[in-house]
Amino acid sequence: MLLMSIKPKYAYKILRGEKKFELRKRCDRIDYGTRVIIYASSKVKAIIGEFKVGKIYKMPVENLWNFVKDQAGITKKEFDSYFKGVEYGYAMEVLEPKTYNNPIPLETIREELNEPKWMPPLSYCYIDKKHPLISIITKYNKE
Repeated sequence: MLLMSIKPKYAYKILRGEKKFELRKRCDRIDYGTRVIIYASSKVKAIIGEFKVGKIYKMPVENLWNFVKDQAGITKKEFDSYFKGVEYGYAMEVLEPKTYNNPIPLETIREELNEPKWMPPLSYCYIDKKHPLISIITKYNKE
């Protein structure tokens, strides 16, 4: 399982089904079907939903744009800025996006974890299914 920080405008596009690929400069081995918990970064600062990882494509940046341009929810200018100076990029297929009914703000996460200085990852981090964040998500978003 992953906790992934994503800029709010892209996070909401993922959850609305408008962004079919999450782009990354680096991508360690992530298995098909991995659950990704979305932390919408600055301004929102909350866990807002999740998706499952489909296929991950690695290719030279000059080829990546043509592969994802209509499904990445990003402009060419944003793409070029993000991948500036990078030779290879990754496109992570987004499957089964799910918006949480109750976003969980950073301050609530800190209170629930009893860790006032807890910070989300800059990019992403692996978390175990027994991580306290999972029970917090369950508590605030019972189905």
